[in-house]
Amino acid sequence: MRHILLIDPDSKSRAAIQKLGEREGWTIDALSSGFDALAWLAINRTDLILMSMDIPMISPVKVLQKMRRLVNRIPVILMADTNNYPKVTEGYQAGAYNILFKPLSPESLVKNIEEAMSFKELSSSMKRPDLLHIFLQGYGDFNGNSKASQELYVKIDRILDSDITVMITGESGTGKEVAAKTIHRYGSLKDQPFVSVNCAAIPESLQESELFGYDKGAFTGAYADKIGKFEAANNGTLFLDEIGDMSLPLQAKILRFIETGELERVGGILKKGVSVRLIAATNKDLQEEVREKRFREDLYHRINVYPIELPSLRERKDDISILASSILKQIIGTDKRHISILPETYDLLNKNEWRGNVRELMNSINRAIVSSKEGLLRIEDFSLSGESVGRKETTAEQETVTEPITTLKKVERDAILNALRFTDGNIQRASKALGITRATMYNKLKRYNLTIKREIREPNSQEA
Repeated sequence: MRHILLIDPDSKSRAAIQKLGEREGWTIDALSSGFDALAWLAINRTDLILMSMDIPMISPVKVLQKMRRLVNRIPVILMADTNNYPKVTEGYQAGAYNILFKPLSPESLVKNIEEAMSFKELSSSMKRPDLLHIFLQGYGDFNGNSKASQELYVKIDRILDSDITVMITGESGTGKEVAAKTIHRYGSLKDQPFVSVNCAAIPESLQESELFGYDKGAFTGAYADKIGKFEAANNGTLFLDEIGDMSLPLQAKILRFIETGELERVGGILKKGVSVRLIAATNKDLQEEVREKRFREDLYHRINVYPIELPSLRERKDDISILASSILKQIIGTDKRHISILPETYDLLNKNEWRGNVRELMNSINRAIVSSKEGLLRIEDFSLSGESVGRKETTAEQETVTEPITTLKKVERDAILNALRFTDGNIQRASKALGITRATMYNKLKRYNLTIKREIREPNSQEA
């Protein structure tokens, strides 16, 4: 039988939820204040907490934070009115399992409570149950409680106490390096080095010396010995990202290392024993690469010992609200600005396809912050960024233009201006916020005849 602690100052709301609980076979203890709830939790236990954000006298976020100290692994669902939206982001960051907006339908409430209870049961079955709550409260790209995310947590949990070789696959932007860091950070090698290598970013001529190091005099310019990434990761974890882009000759050397545990530096004559846990990642279909003779079959089987396929954001849409709040927290950092995402904006984010996955969502939120006013992220802030968020299909009858059209050039120019003014003319920060390189930013400044002095330092001047 489910036991639920309900905290709601509205007597009618409490009565309605208690009636629903009777129908569903739940046991519900109903209280009206956060203070009463904290006192109750000090001596009682429950399976789930359902709390209104309208509780009096004390902030619901502070109550949630105190609850987390008392019952860290109990899921908490918050119920919010539209006037609570400034606190929604804080609620997620404080560890809310989910936030539901009133008016609530009985079906939606039952669905969310059952999902939260499944989350709790999964937590109790894991070796590291704290992983679920760490992710839920804002770690990396995996914040969320969707079924796809829960399955991922289980896969990670199973290998934390081993040094088994792992192959991580998934679309670009799904967080493969974050997954590798998670395995290392919470695993048995957490106190040892973690070394990451992007194989696609190293020129083929330098790949061997970067990975295996070189001895003094091995080639022109080798004025001293240099250890490679394998030696740097000794006794720890070596993450080979984009391994599908590794050259065939280097694949042979990697295979030899896996089989012998020994490496030779470029220009060296001595073999050196090195112990590393290998985690590889790729967004390519390595089986297809093997068929096309671009990837060694023997190496494929050596690294594909424990495969983990990361879900796309389209497969975990239930996570988008929590993930967006976490991203917002990361972007703001130690900044004292208060920035919130409006409830209707969350709805729109949930409907978007996000083919660029978490990376696209992050860039979109970055640009929306630049365009926002009064610390609120509205639907139009994402539209101004050039996003296709919430794009609706149109029929032939709907294609008649009834409003003036803003040109893409003006949208881009305005976005650049907003970014520069928001960052007080800091090119690097503005470029990062817009998701472009500094070189691209300088090209666009030249294209639109914009200057920092005229447009940013003197923002009231007439635009060209």
